[in-house]
Amino acid sequence: WAAERSAYGADGVSAGCQDDLRKASSFALEMVKEHGLGSDRLFHAEHATSTSPGFRTRLAGVEEQAQHWMEAAEALALRTVEGERVNMNAVVDALKEQGSLGPEGIARCFAVDAQLASERMA
Repeated sequence: WAAERSAYGADGVSAGCQDDLRKASSFALEMVKEHGLGSDRLFHAEHATSTSPGFRTRLAGVEEQAQHWMEAAEALALRTVEGERVNMNAVVDALKEQGSLGPEGIARCFAVDAQLASERMA
């Protein structure tokens, strides 16, 4: 999502990213509700009427915690993509030229940025 948004703008993000965002949101909620990894370290039942063990209060706070994590992850992803713009463009160009890249091809794309950086410092 972050790479597509950076490359194509907010309106150019493909529908394929929606499943990734759904999975990430679900994972964040699960970590807070079922594993006690939120700010209050408690297990929370899924719904207020659930018969399973867990606190049925403060579910709005649980969702706020998960939302905060998602927003922080989004900001980090966007900063990373922007900070790695040269590498991202090198990977895109190589993919356009070759169709696919293995680990060595990706490493070569990142080596180009390292070479440019060392030339700038010289």
